[in-house]
Amino acid sequence: MKLINHEHKKEQTKISVITTSYPISTNSSSGIFVKNLIDNLPPDIHRTVIIPGSTNSIQFEAQPYENFKIFRYAPKKYQSLAHQPGGIPVALHQKKWPYLILPLFIVSLCYQCILAAFKSKLIHANWSAIGAIAGIIGKLFNTPVITTLRGEDISRASTSVLYSLALKLCIISNNKVICVSTKMKEILIGQYPTLRDKVVHIPNGVSSTFLNIQRNNKTISSQKLRLKLLTVGSLIPRKSINTIIEALATFPKFNRPFLNIIGDGIERENLEKLCISLDIRESVSFAGSISPNEIIEFYKSSDIFILSSLSEGRPNVLLEAMASELPVIASNIDGVIELIKGNGLLFEPKNHKELSNKISILLNDKKYRDILANKGKQFIINQHLTWNNTGSKYAKLYYATINE
Repeated sequence: MKLINHEHKKEQTKISVITTSYPISTNSSSGIFVKNLIDNLPPDIHRTVIIPGSTNSIQFEAQPYENFKIFRYAPKKYQSLAHQPGGIPVALHQKKWPYLILPLFIVSLCYQCILAAFKSKLIHANWSAIGAIAGIIGKLFNTPVITTLRGEDISRASTSVLYSLALKLCIISNNKVICVSTKMKEILIGQYPTLRDKVVHIPNGVSSTFLNIQRNNKTISSQKLRLKLLTVGSLIPRKSINTIIEALATFPKFNRPFLNIIGDGIERENLEKLCISLDIRESVSFAGSISPNEIIEFYKSSDIFILSSLSEGRPNVLLEAMASELPVIASNIDGVIELIKGNGLLFEPKNHKELSNKISILLNDKKYRDILANKGKQFIINQHLTWNNTGSKYAKLYYATINE
């Protein structure tokens, strides 16, 4: 177990943040939304971030008012459950042997939760399964616990008895659960009406860096030969990147846009094979996992952003694209439709022909692209969807929960 300390004279409120997904290197985007929240909490909150070990080297520095605790749950070469695209469920689905170390992981996690309960005034967990464990331990040691839920918590609970039980235990044992979208809050209150007072909605935000992007060429110019499409996300089945690739293949070669895919995951090899089979490999770039600064450059140089997910809580990448003043096309799913209201285009999930039509509309209408891009950015500004604002709302909830 590794501990990085910062000493401060001023008395601070100590909380522990427990997450199984966190950017452990400069090019990692795993759990970047957790890091963004932590970085934007007020300085009078001292946070200890508790994360599991990894097969890869963990390279980051604690910021002021932070500690990091990296706990081991197996020999290093077997610590492959966390920090992967799609998280623990994908790691377990991909191979069977990780189930053997899952009990060790749970025991180690419980131990860390017990330590956190003694040392912190509040535990902030991420995802329902972690929240259920932290919540039960918090009850035993009289330490308040809140958990941030995301879209996959709701979608998995709807198809799995185990995940449904974890979600229920999480809500029952926690002082508060936070939903990142209004639709998630509606679903939970509908399922657990007697626990409605525990359910809170706090939206994620975007970094001011995206709002400050100066686009040299807001839309495609006559000098550009090809429209540039961008999608960002883990390459896992739920993201349905194949839908974008199939839509791209419907365009004739002379008029085909170019697609940049940012992210990595278990589907990458299959997606590359799909590009080859559709004879569009030269029109698609797989950039893999890249640093936040490099991602910003892609937002700057792209013409259209596409999100093709089958389910989401409230996709951060969509918010980032809108803040960057990119016109967006997204799948018509919960968590997205509350963001796209006259400021983007929607298509039915998995329907590559409809997506192709929406791309064509923007490809042939420069003025419409500019209108959607401007409306998207204004939506982010008008709704105050920044990480700084999100951090302030979490801080208020922390103090209110501690003082209950």
